[in-house]
Amino acid sequence: MGLFRNAIEVVASSLAVVSLAGCFENANTSELSCTQDKYCPDGYVCVGVQIGLPGKCQKQADAGSLGSAAADGSRTFDGASVSVIDGSLDNGHTLEVGTIDLVPATDSIVDKVSPVHVDAEIDSSSLIDGASPVDSSRVPDVPADLPDAPVPSPEAGIDGMPDLPPLVPEAGPEAQRDTFSNPDLGPGCAIGGAFYPSGKTNPDNACQGCQPTFSSTGWTMNADGATCGDGQVCGGGTCQSGCWIGGTLLGSGAANTINPCQICKPSDSTTSWSTKADSSDCGSGRICGGGTCQSACFLGGTIYPAGATNPSNPCQACTPLISTTVWAQTRPDCAAIVAGDQFSCAAVGGSAKCWGSATQLGNGATSNSRVPLQVTGLTGGVQAIAASGSGKHACALVNGGVQCWGTNGQGQLGNNSTAKSGVPVQVVGLLTGMRGVSAGYDHTCALSDGGVKCWGANTYGQLGDGTQAQSLVPIDVQKLAYSPVVVAAGRKLTCQAWGSGVQCWGDNSTAQLGSDPATLSQSLTPVTINGISGGPRDIAAGGSHSCALVNGVVLCWGGNGSGQLGNNSFTDSPTPVSVQGLPANVTAMGAGVFHSCAVASGSVWCWGDNYAGQLGISASTDKYPTANAVSGLPSAAMAVACGTNHTCALLVSGAVWCWGYNDAGQLGNGDSGDSPTPVAVQGL
Repeated sequence: MGLFRNAIEVVASSLAVVSLAGCFENANTSELSCTQDKYCPDGYVCVGVQIGLPGKCQKQADAGSLGSAAADGSRTFDGASVSVIDGSLDNGHTLEVGTIDLVPATDSIVDKVSPVHVDAEIDSSSLIDGASPVDSSRVPDVPADLPDAPVPSPEAGIDGMPDLPPLVPEAGPEAQRDTFSNPDLGPGCAIGGAFYPSGKTNPDNACQGCQPTFSSTGWTMNADGATCGDGQVCGGGTCQSGCWIGGTLLGSGAANTINPCQICKPSDSTTSWSTKADSSDCGSGRICGGGTCQSACFLGGTIYPAGATNPSNPCQACTPLISTTVWAQTRPDCAAIVAGDQFSCAAVGGSAKCWGSATQLGNGATSNSRVPLQVTGLTGGVQAIAASGSGKHACALVNGGVQCWGTNGQGQLGNNSTAKSGVPVQVVGLLTGMRGVSAGYDHTCALSDGGVKCWGANTYGQLGDGTQAQSLVPIDVQKLAYSPVVVAAGRKLTCQAWGSGVQCWGDNSTAQLGSDPATLSQSLTPVTINGISGGPRDIAAGGSHSCALVNGVVLCWGGNGSGQLGNNSFTDSPTPVSVQGLPANVTAMGAGVFHSCAVASGSVWCWGDNYAGQLGISASTDKYPTANAVSGLPSAAMAVACGTNHTCALLVSGAVWCWGYNDAGQLGNGDSGDSPTPVAVQGL
């Protein structure tokens, strides 16, 4: 290539004519002519050679002071030729127009170039491979004065020499577009020996394409978010399943941080959010409905808002914090599980089952049972079950009516009798229309749409009719301030909650009516509990204390000798106090004789008396004035029930687990041993 460059520069600048005399053995000595194949003898130079026409040999002396600088023949370089341009040198001699055909040769050819006489000085560093200097001041201006030097087509080839490759244009946008442009397809890219028009996609990578403005010799990466197939977009130069939303590349299934009911679903769209199906969980006890996240339940193919009542069972409600797919029973007068004195019962699939002490089993048995037994006659339609932590009788809400069984010395069964019954008996007058039932120590109350009815013992005014007379049949509670939403019967008192407060009536010996016992020992009609507002949704009445659930927080008041108020003291309080150590978002609670429990975020927490392990704590301490978590439950709890000295929890799965005292088999696990940790009830 050095020879090619040198020869081109010699001709293009008209600096010298190369003498080839004496360089070839086959020079013609008989003719003073020269062609491609015949050359001049030593001492001669070839002048005027053109393609197809011979030149003539002249003696060097005749050629003037050019000496050996005159051209002596034509040569080729990969089949290319260039013309020698006429020009005058400083000695007055003239160069004729001719052609030098360049051929591949060693640089020794250039070494034999004779010097050209010049008068002017020239910088030797600008010379080409040792060529002699020429007075450049007399060389005609090439662009303006000289004709174009003809260059034969490279495809022609001469003397079998290889063809020259096409010259690459100088770098620059115009040259690049000219180089890789198709007359029919326009600008494009030359990649891997093939031409691709602008916009063509890489057949091996759908996220690359020909973009000549960026590169005409390689693939250009498509922008992130560009579609590259069905349900796919480009990201980092590769095609992947995802969405390009808001300038961000998201993987399939990614949720919208603003609306968790919207996700990236490439099969629907790669450029916009897709709506989750109704009932899809969206966190914190909420589900998706119509594309928005809401506190609701999806039950039987229908979305119900939080608090909505089951149309077929008034004792069941939508409680999303417990479950968004199962009706919850959390009110004490609509309980699905209860714990009494040495027995337990549960409402399971419309039927009632009990275990523990014989009298309360409801099947006429004369001996205790350590596993659940079917209550006679209650195999369907059971909506709720009721029992008191200190009582020895139980009741069931059956298709809006009330039936009871067990001890009946104060007429607490409501059948206009004081005889005990080992099987359920119908409460007089309560065949339908009831919405809840709650059993105390020796009295019972039921909730109707318009009020509360109670029956049984009334020594402390717990029936709320303004008297202290016992009643063997239901009577109306008097002076209710508002229409009640829940009722709870305790040992010697009764409470009801309405939309913004709580009322209680009966015994006040430990301030359970919210007043100083010195000024109010009891009340025969309802009195309002101060310090409770904001819409209590649940209440529970224990042996000598009561609790209310308000906005996810448990407030307790009354007797506190065992720490059952949970305020880290053992002092009675007429004013409701917050339970310490208990998490927020409580969904259910229960009150026993001397202990209390609650359900928060699916976990059970208890406080108060623990002498028999009823708090679920394996420790020697008998009393805990703050809430402690119960460990050992296999899944989230829905409700909790507190007996005299044992506790049971209903799990969302429908299973029941119990712990504490087990002298009569009230834990239902088939064993007789006490257990401070939860054990599974068998046979439900």
